[in-house]
Amino acid sequence: RAIKTAWTACSGAECFSMPIITSWRLNERHYGALQGLNKAETSKKHGEDQVKIWRRSYDVPPPPLDPSDSSHPANDPQYAGIPPDALPSAESLALTVDRVLPFWNDQIAPCIARGKSVLVAAHGNSLRALCKYIEGMSEKDVLELNIPTAVPLVYELDRNLKFVRKYYLMDPDEVAKKVAAVANQGKVAKDPQVMIFQLGTNNWQSVEEPAPGSGILHEAHHIAYNAMPECHSYSVYPSSIHSENPGREKVKVAKLPHKIPICESISPVSDKRWHGMPDSEIAEYMKRLEDLCYDQMALGEADTGRTYDFAIAHHCFLNQVVMQRVIRKRMAEGKAKIPLVAFCHGTALKMFNLEKKGDPEYPMRFKSMMDELKVFEDVQAVVTISEDNKKMFLSHFPSFKEENIFVSLNGYNPLIFYKYPDTLQEGLKRFTTKPYEGSGRTKDTIPGDNYEKMVLFVGKFADWKRLDMVLKTAKLYEAKYPDICTVIAGTGGPNDIKYYQDMAYQEIGLEHTYFVGAQMQPDLARLASIANIGVFPSKSEPFGMVFIECMACGTPVIGANSGGPRDFVSEAVGCLIPDDELSVPSTDKLIDDLFTAVCTALDEDWKTTKGPACLKLTEKFSMNEQCDGIVRKLSDILKL
Repeated sequence: RAIKTAWTACSGAECFSMPIITSWRLNERHYGALQGLNKAETSKKHGEDQVKIWRRSYDVPPPPLDPSDSSHPANDPQYAGIPPDALPSAESLALTVDRVLPFWNDQIAPCIARGKSVLVAAHGNSLRALCKYIEGMSEKDVLELNIPTAVPLVYELDRNLKFVRKYYLMDPDEVAKKVAAVANQGKVAKDPQVMIFQLGTNNWQSVEEPAPGSGILHEAHHIAYNAMPECHSYSVYPSSIHSENPGREKVKVAKLPHKIPICESISPVSDKRWHGMPDSEIAEYMKRLEDLCYDQMALGEADTGRTYDFAIAHHCFLNQVVMQRVIRKRMAEGKAKIPLVAFCHGTALKMFNLEKKGDPEYPMRFKSMMDELKVFEDVQAVVTISEDNKKMFLSHFPSFKEENIFVSLNGYNPLIFYKYPDTLQEGLKRFTTKPYEGSGRTKDTIPGDNYEKMVLFVGKFADWKRLDMVLKTAKLYEAKYPDICTVIAGTGGPNDIKYYQDMAYQEIGLEHTYFVGAQMQPDLARLASIANIGVFPSKSEPFGMVFIECMACGTPVIGANSGGPRDFVSEAVGCLIPDDELSVPSTDKLIDDLFTAVCTALDEDWKTTKGPACLKLTEKFSMNEQCDGIVRKLSDILKL
């Protein structure tokens, strides 16, 4: 975390040549046998007073970690070059000061003496150790020092390196709030004030089973809710591969005997449509989820001793039916009715649109079922991801109270999506092409040294994502810029992969476009960091999380002027090309407009001129901010 903080700070300040020195001596204090344990739960077990002594006494270390323990630093390959006797098994603050000061004397102080300004990115206790030494604090004073997270603290020293003054680069009132939050970390929390259950429609992210956007969002919300003070979230989601998720707490996985069904188009892992399933298979699917949700809800109540404040069913389709059944079953047993919330992502609404239009592949079936079951009469609130989605929802369910619908712009994970330090050339070499079997093409590493510019597309291979427009536009800008390449990250069904790769290489004749397949989120962040521009010209994109994630990596975006991106993409961070006709496949005018926009972005160097605005805009789109806002708004609507 400290290394990433240093990278981010240097990148944001455009100090790309600044030398960065890493050292184990700046590590956080080692809490011995308590390492990794939750502070509040440890307080419950050992008592607040004892935990405060361990955490905040100056010279009393916590119980030591056994040197044979696999998590002991002496058994970590990262510290292989350090004498084992020098590595701590447990530390008091006094021992942390002893560990940190040699780095001050050997590295930091000489730099300051030469007139340099030094940025130290470290941790709460290693920073307190430095503060104690710089200010000459007493042992008592340093125990009461609380340093807020992620707020730059400036020290000014005289020519003899004596303390002159210090100040934070933040409004003093905001600093005070953050200091109070640090001071309260070790206190026993009251009973959880918010208890949430969530049922997802799609799998969570794994190497074996890449997740679509709604699955990624459900997982991120689950983590964010559980990280909020006095909040618990229990979840269930389906998977066609896994039967459990040992890396996550408070979650159960519904292992399916088939691929995860989808509403329309395709997902990264499935081409199985609901409309292709017989009633018996759908009934079996719903029964499996119903039983698992019932059991998981009971487990959560047993764990916490509380009842649920509300249940969130993701999408606007069968999950609401499943939760309707679970809630009624619980009520029949004498339990209180739990408010049901629908989190409206958009693809189910698109499926309902196709049914209403009489599309032969989507005969009227599920929208009429939702109406017959009066599902949304049992839904108390709807969270949706854009104003367009809200309008579409009301077009299908016009009797729902509009005041109980609110737009929550999706959040991203800032621990994954940030500006990575790779150069374009180095970054491209990390990726290998993924031709379809039988294409006659080989898997090759992208030749990064050949390029100075890059256009990025990320998305599933569905017609409304308009990958065809990106490929046809690439033919034009590749002719204008000989040093440019296009990277296509995403996937679809076998026929879709073949269709778009054949279009690129056989029909259009592209020579500098690379299909790299589905990628895990950290790799998508690396691609976004090295790209000059992200191009995502979807027709009526429900929200556009890919825009947010790209901008969080400092890269401007180009999209179409339809759907969710209109809520947040402005000229400060990119542009939206006209999309009045909502054409699929793309028209010559759309291709010409996209070509003009890409050329403008490259010629005006939007990466430099608009990149800082991209980073600033995405600050308000963090997953924590979104989840906090959802809880507050639902608390008002549901009168919790």
